Amino acid sequence: MVPFVGHGYKRNEILTQPAVAISLYELIDLNTGTLRVNSHKELCARFKIQSDALIIASGVDKDSRVEAWWQFANKDLLSALKNISINLITVPNFSVLTDVPRWDNLHSIKRIALAWYQLSQAGIPAALHLNARTNADYDRWLSFIRERSEIQSISFEFATGCGYEGRINWHVQQLCKIADGSPQPLTLFVRGGARAVSILDKHFSKVVLI
Repeated sequence: MVPFVGHGYKRNEILTQPAVAISLYELIDLNTGTLRVNSHKELCARFKIQSDALIIASGVDKDSRVEAWWQFANKDLLSALKNISINLITVPNFSVLTDVPRWDNLHSIKRIALAWYQLSQAGIPAALHLNARTNADYDRWLSFIRERSEIQSISFEFATGCGYEGRINWHVQQLCKIADGSPQPLTLFVRGGARAVSILDKHFSKVVLI
């Protein structure tokens, strides 16, 4: 397991960690859809990160902020993100809810796949975020990964519903099935779910806990 430190804000203090995770949505002005920084140097200065740190932008957040990505993701924004040299972005986690018609789940899953495609086409390293409610959802994700050898990493979030007692074990089993069924080794980036890492670590080539 490799831990990534989530960045907290302390005035005039440079974070000396070699690897740092920041929120994708703190990079973007959610009113205009433009980046708040124009270069890697500005990125490090804004978040008080040392210039040689590995930086991951996490796409996990509340629905209102995730939806802003869908509104603003375009060629200009993607080009600007590429220019600030982030090491990896985890794809926005469009919600797969239990109290909506089933087609809403499938729509969110499709949007996750399209967001991954947008980032990848722009030349930005991206971890495919897996949201799923059923065995069939996970089977489709595995098929998607098997057909695309360029997918080298995935992400998952246990901090909300997926981490609930009685549900977390099922998700862990499904993630292990994804890792075992993928023809290429996969790195897993996880938010929350620290107690599941020891199991996941046996199936993925690397597990990064944010």
